Amino acid sequence: MAFRRASRTPDESTGIKEELSAFSKEAGIYLKGRTELLALEGKEAGRILGRRLTVLLIGIGALIVSYLAFLITVIYLVGQWFDHLGDGLLANWAGAALLITIAHLIIAFICFKTQRKIGKTDQLFEYTRAEWQKDQQWIQNDEKQS
Repeated sequence: MAFRRASRTPDESTGIKEELSAFSKEAGIYLKGRTELLALEGKEAGRILGRRLTVLLIGIGALIVSYLAFLITVIYLVGQWFDHLGDGLLANWAGAALLITIAHLIIAFICFKTQRKIGKTDQLFEYTRAEWQKDQQWIQNDEKQS
């Protein structure tokens, strides 16, 4: 997306009204280009993130159901094992549930701590960034020529 600046010959005398008119026209062209680019990037991001979100939600739902079934089984088995160990304060499924809950809290704490260490994800809007760099180079070249 290249924008061209209206060039004037050195012998042309322009008034402030003409300069302001040319500036507003160029600004309008620039803003129109930026708006179109923003719309394209928004559609691209919406399509990509929408697909990812749908797959993620389905996967999370399946994982939750599977994990809950697994937890019920583990609590039952550990509770049976505690029953065979003997009588005690928590020698049944309640003790197993408490033990598994504590293990989950430790895992959650570790996950939250390591989350802060994770770096940035893939950069979005590569097309916009490339266009922005082209525009910056164009502006710099235009300023050098002026």
